[in-house]
Amino acid sequence: MIREAIQFVRRRQQLAAGLRAATWGMAVGVLLAFLLAVLRLTMNNTWPWFPGPVLTGGALVVGFTFGISRRSDDLSAARLLDQHFRLQDRVVTALQFLNSPEAERPLPRMQIEDTQRRLSDLDPAECVPLMLPPQVLRWAGVLAAITVVLLISGTGHAPEVLATPQLPVATNQAKELRETMIRELEQLAEEHANARTSELIQELKERVEQLDRNTSNREDLLATLSEMEQALENARESLQINSTTSTLKAVADSMMPATELQAAAKSIAEQDFGEAGDQLAAVDPSKINDRQRRAVADNLRKLSEQGRATKVLQKTIDDLASALESSDEQQTAESLKQLATACRTQDKKQQTAKALSRQLDRVAQMKAEGRGRGNRPGENTSRSNSSSQQAGRGSDDNPLGDPTSGLNSQRTRERLTGVQTNGESETEIIQSEEGSQQATRQYRQKYNEYRRQAEAVLEKEPLPFSHRQTVRDYFEAIRPPDEPVRP
Repeated sequence: MIREAIQFVRRRQQLAAGLRAATWGMAVGVLLAFLLAVLRLTMNNTWPWFPGPVLTGGALVVGFTFGISRRSDDLSAARLLDQHFRLQDRVVTALQFLNSPEAERPLPRMQIEDTQRRLSDLDPAECVPLMLPPQVLRWAGVLAAITVVLLISGTGHAPEVLATPQLPVATNQAKELRETMIRELEQLAEEHANARTSELIQELKERVEQLDRNTSNREDLLATLSEMEQALENARESLQINSTTSTLKAVADSMMPATELQAAAKSIAEQDFGEAGDQLAAVDPSKINDRQRRAVADNLRKLSEQGRATKVLQKTIDDLASALESSDEQQTAESLKQLATACRTQDKKQQTAKALSRQLDRVAQMKAEGRGRGNRPGENTSRSNSSSQQAGRGSDDNPLGDPTSGLNSQRTRERLTGVQTNGESETEIIQSEEGSQQATRQYRQKYNEYRRQAEAVLEKEPLPFSHRQTVRDYFEAIRPPDEPVRP
């Protein structure tokens, strides 16, 4: 009976603490909701209304959980019973007897039975009333009412948000990229399994989706296309085509002393790495004589000391040099197969790099289309007398001016006559027939010279399509009138 009463009081204490903490948590949540409602009004009701109620409910739950987690002990509950019902420490004493081995002795037994008899006539719930703080509830209720009024009054005046229309050119370009770039890269990934290519495809798909759904102006369009261009450029650079090609060409030069390896070396020099791989795999090491073997091994050792190759290719070069030095035909054949694998891998990387270059040209062309007219030299034919930051980007369809400019005048043709005598005379040739149009000839000469230089650079350098087209448009705009049009 005594323990049951004490446990009941402890549970009541725990529940009362949870209710009080929940009340304070709700009050704090209502205060924060009020502040959010005020901020919502100052922001022209652009914020949603539901964070306030959610915050209030969350604060209430957190407060109740914190309060109910605080537990009391049996001694404090026993003291509360003695204090509330004025039992003069009977419950505390009885609890101490119950927890001691002397509970069966006559005097402790009599004390316990007396305490049980008194508790049987009392209601332990009276000492722990479940009451909420009235003042806290009062001001929390007032604040909650004000918050509801603010939310209701602000909801009707929320500004109407108009959806920004999608840019048509972005939708068309996204469709074209799905049908061309994404499809070609997926086919490339199937032919040459590569984790980096799969990651690139996933990234490009996200950019195409962004282009299709979240592009409302040309700035967004160009920014998304630039991100695609950067991703493609990074993927192409990660292949390290130029450095590996240079190393393989050095290996080819090292193999030239061996007649059996010359065919493969020539294929590598011509960057036909697929054919070189097949030729290296078919080499018979027994046909390489000792003099050729030593010469190739020495060349490979010198190349290895330069440290130009990647880790895998460096190991292949060292293994091949060791096998040739030791005249181990089996090890030589294995090393040549490893070199053949490196050549085939380089061939796949070259195909991937060419595919990425095609996609870069495609994206660059789309960027040029996205900019519209008037953004490249010679495309803008409008005239203005005001200052501008677009100097040098315009062209004039009539550089000689308007023939009907109003500069007409009265002209008369007269023939001077006189009498020829033998007196002194002065003669001055203003312009001979051979020297006429000298400026035109010099202009045509310089034009052809710089046009040839530009075409040579365009053929050698891997420039984007838009840059190539800009250069060609520029030279077409300044072409002399009598110069033939070039394809």
